[in-house]
Amino acid sequence: MIRQTILRIVSHPFTLSLVLGSIIILCLPPIFNKYKAKLLSAAKSDLTHITVYHDFNHNGTSSKIGLLSNPIQPNIIIWENNKIIDQWDHPGEYAKGDFFFFADYDHDNLDELYFVTISNDSIYLKGINPYATDETDFLYKKIDGYKKKNNENDCCIDFIKATDLTNDGYHELVFSVSTGYTAYPRKIYAYDIKTSNMIESDPSCFPILKPMAYDLNRDGVDEFICNNSAFTNCDTFSFPTYNDHQAWLVVFDKNLNFLFDPVSFGEYMTGIKVQPIQGKDSVYLFAYQFHHGTKEIGNRLFLFDLNGRVISERDVPDYVHSDDFNIIIIDYHVIN
Repeated sequence: MIRQTILRIVSHPFTLSLVLGSIIILCLPPIFNKYKAKLLSAAKSDLTHITVYHDFNHNGTSSKIGLLSNPIQPNIIIWENNKIIDQWDHPGEYAKGDFFFFADYDHDNLDELYFVTISNDSIYLKGINPYATDETDFLYKKIDGYKKKNNENDCCIDFIKATDLTNDGYHELVFSVSTGYTAYPRKIYAYDIKTSNMIESDPSCFPILKPMAYDLNRDGVDEFICNNSAFTNCDTFSFPTYNDHQAWLVVFDKNLNFLFDPVSFGEYMTGIKVQPIQGKDSVYLFAYQFHHGTKEIGNRLFLFDLNGRVISERDVPDYVHSDDFNIIIIDYHVIN
């Protein structure tokens, strides 16, 4: 009787599943990293001191970088293994936004640190290579003129990409400058460190917000897609065509010329966000127009070809904070 009961329990499907499952689990390879996060130290910080980490020489160990926004003498200090490598002082003050970034323009496996400052009514790009064998402070280049309004620093930088636009084996640094009430400059710049050549987009007054690089025409060189909004900070007399009284669909080619004539949207408080989307034979531009002002301007989705022509469009519901939405393309291969 006891033997039959034991056999019945052992042969029960649940028991067999439990035994087989345990064997499978024990035989599985270690697919999770056996690491535990532990707080080693904590410190208070403030907005005048930014601390970041970066592996300049790709040896698996990140250096500590401190960017001090001291109004008397801004500086950058870099540590390795808690020891100071060097300190670099510079005039002026830091710009806003992504005012510092890292790149390896000459492919020597040593990254450089670049940052943008404002000094004497001008914007400057500066470069540091902390592991260089010669001059570590190697770049100081004027970008453009800039005058504050009401003594307010509203110069915002967006680093786009370090990419080879001239096919010479060296990367150009591509970034945008957009100002607020100052309204100038609002451009994309590409700086060729090898030749000391700076190219820039034509003067306009639409803000360039969170631009991205993408090879739209599949020629191996990036184009640059811009988001923007209608802020009405610039006068139509100075910028009669491309001002910020409307939002614009804007794409720049490798020479920072318009890929097609910019397409306007709405009016004050209208904005546009754009993402590339891969079709069967071409890339398209998927655009989201939103409006959070008092005008009767609805939110709308558009599909454009690379000539700036509308392929299709559709209204979308009006939501609270619809300007905070982002376009995320889950499958690029959706257009036949």
